[in-house]
Amino acid sequence: MIILVSNEQSLFKSNKYVVQPFEEAMKVLLPLSVVQLDTETEGLDCFTKKLLTIQLGNKENQVVFDWHSITNDEIAVLKEYLESNRVFLGWSLLFDLRFLYVHNIYPNNLWDGMLAEKLLWLGYPAGMREMSLKAAAKHYLNYDLDKSVRGKIINVGLTEEVVVYAAGDVMHLEDIKKEQDKELDRKGLQKALWFENEFLKCLTYIEICGVKLDVPRWQRKMESDYKRMVLAEEQLNKFVVKWCIKHP
Repeated sequence: MIILVSNEQSLFKSNKYVVQPFEEAMKVLLPLSVVQLDTETEGLDCFTKKLLTIQLGNKENQVVFDWHSITNDEIAVLKEYLESNRVFLGWSLLFDLRFLYVHNIYPNNLWDGMLAEKLLWLGYPAGMREMSLKAAAKHYLNYDLDKSVRGKIINVGLTEEVVVYAAGDVMHLEDIKKEQDKELDRKGLQKALWFENEFLKCLTYIEICGVKLDVPRWQRKMESDYKRMVLAEEQLNKFVVKWCIKHP
């Protein structure tokens, strides 16, 4: 079931979802220990573009929060929920986290399906393995996830079509995770993924706040690295020539 939480209910009447008060929608989410998370925004830049929705849920129930119509008290409740010990599943969470950080929301326990996919494939075969949620849904679940609405959001904002689309992105992540976990266990990559997910929080902070860099010291390092590279290349060339002479 898709649930929309919005104080602009007259604009969002539909038979494709139900509109519920914030408190009622939270009753659906509170029992969950594993929660699927996604956002919809007006664009890519978290400083100049608006956050349109936050969607949370599982396979059975998806709650879409109309961000700009909920109250500050309701936002405070969402912040507490997102910063709880629940595990939040997402796809390419770096994007979503940037918008949440700007709004002073810092989720703690994260699981990024795209990072799992990258670890499993390590870039091979080059250019042949898509890292998108749509591709993962097809590969693991044989489900065709409709992403055609995504390009319209910047122009149309929050419409019935966008609400349904947003809910769809927090419906299949847990099933995809179950399939990815089988391969992660087989390849011994669970700990590696844990580190990647933890670093997400640090990387988000760096992207928003930057990082202190001693430029002269970094330039000296680059010069030193270049000299080492040239030396290593010379040694490799000598080894190849010597090997070729011995093995004509």
